[in-house]
Amino acid sequence: PFTGMLVDRVGPKRMIMFGMALLAAGYWWYARVGSLREMYLIHGLFAVALACAGTPPVILLVSSWFRQHRGLVIGLAVTGTSFGTILLSPLNTWLIAHHGWRNGFRFESLLPVAVLLLVAVFVRNTPGEVGRTAVGQAVGAPEPRAEGLLFAEAVRTRTFWAIGLSGMLLYYTTLAFVSHLFLHMRDFGFEPQVAGGALATFGLVALVAKLGLGWVADRIDRHKVFFACLGVALLGVLLLATMRKDLVWA
Repeated sequence: PFTGMLVDRVGPKRMIMFGMALLAAGYWWYARVGSLREMYLIHGLFAVALACAGTPPVILLVSSWFRQHRGLVIGLAVTGTSFGTILLSPLNTWLIAHHGWRNGFRFESLLPVAVLLLVAVFVRNTPGEVGRTAVGQAVGAPEPRAEGLLFAEAVRTRTFWAIGLSGMLLYYTTLAFVSHLFLHMRDFGFEPQVAGGALATFGLVALVAKLGLGWVADRIDRHKVFFACLGVALLGVLLLATMRKDLVWA
């Protein structure tokens, strides 16, 4: 909630840039970590970076630019996490194998810096900043961000709390899966390259699903799409809970 309030005050562009700066600092610090206490502090820094530059400010930014085809465009925007999983999982495995994990973190600290510079040069918070209107917005109509409920009004609705609770549980379930899949597969006896490949495969499936579901959400009831996604996630967790090697990776 705190980063959400900050986004409303300073805009998503500055928040994303600040988050990228924190992420770069965290990666560089990880390359020099020397104690368990430092590792916990670094992960706390990563959490703040994710809150500042993660999904919420990105969705707010995209929603400000698109009224039409918003589901598809949001799906396209959040495929960035899937591209990262696809590309960085095998890259990380290679870096660790050939240069060690500390040098791997040093290299990856450069990636957020590159994103920060791209955002600084090319991103604008709203179409109004460059004299344009959002895609699909009628001339003279208020910007998409100016519509909808106020925060005080939203928190009085059951929909707000239902979306917030389900989103929190689903997000952190997925985060836990991504964080631990590699070690989970190593415990089953899979080689590091295979475990890294499984993460890349997960990212590829997620990428296709985000694009496809964004397109579908523009055409049918979004509640049905949302419930279908929750059902698939529940099925996946139940299959993982069986602790059967053949259900993790064939």
